[in-house]
Amino acid sequence: MLVIPLYFILLAYLLFLAVFAILMFVNFGHITRTGSITFVSVAFSFFICALIVLVFLGTWFFLQGIDWSTPISILDIGWIQNLFGGQPSY
Repeated sequence: MLVIPLYFILLAYLLFLAVFAILMFVNFGHITRTGSITFVSVAFSFFICALIVLVFLGTWFFLQGIDWSTPISILDIGWIQNLFGGQPSY
């Protein structure tokens, strides 16, 4: 049986957030360097940042009660053996 801890998924999510943050800062740098700071670009950027903050707060709210040391079974060969008529392995 292949088992990984649940916090591996959290680490993958944090890596995704880091890449997203880097791309967001690149976007702001592009807006300021090209001189395209208009009301629409600032308002849309603020709207996107507000949505991002809401997603982060929602994620934090929903993930508070999780025990991150819980193991996740990735591969359990027992169900494959049972599928082909083998004896169950406990």
